[in-house]
Amino acid sequence: WVLVVEDNGGQEREVFRIGEPLVTVGRNTENPALRASIAISDAPHVSRRQLALLWEERDGAPGFKLFNLGLNSVHLPSRDVPGARVGRGELNLGSIGEEHTAWLPPGVPLRIGEHGPTVRIEEIPPGQDEIMVDPDATVFD
Repeated sequence: WVLVVEDNGGQEREVFRIGEPLVTVGRNTENPALRASIAISDAPHVSRRQLALLWEERDGAPGFKLFNLGLNSVHLPSRDVPGARVGRGELNLGSIGEEHTAWLPPGVPLRIGEHGPTVRIEEIPPGQDEIMVDPDATVFD
C-alpha cells in the first residue's frame, strides 16, 4: 500500500509506502512527541500528527480505519470527520471517539482541512514494488 499526496490541482506531489498495519500522517516537525511516521512536506494546514491509519478489512474488502487526530476536519466524499485535537503525548486510539473516525477504502480521496492537501491510499500493483515511491520522502521508523 502507498499513501499518495496530491496538491490542490490534483497533481501527485509525494508517495509514501505504508509498510505497517498502523501509521500516523502529519507535517514535518522536530518535536519527537508529535512526529508522525509519514511526514508530508509543505503542508501548513496539516497538524504535526493529523491522521492515524489502522489496517482494517470490512466484509472482506481492504481498507483502513481513519482516526483524525489533528485540529482541522478531514473531508471524505461522503462525510466530514472533525479533528480530535489529540496533541502531545502517547497515542491511545482507544480513547478517540467514533465521531473522529471513518473507514477509508483504497482509492477514496481525503482532503485535510479546507485547503488540502488531498491524500488517497492505493495498492501497489504486483511486481511494481519499486515504482511510485519517492525515495526522498520523509518516513520515520
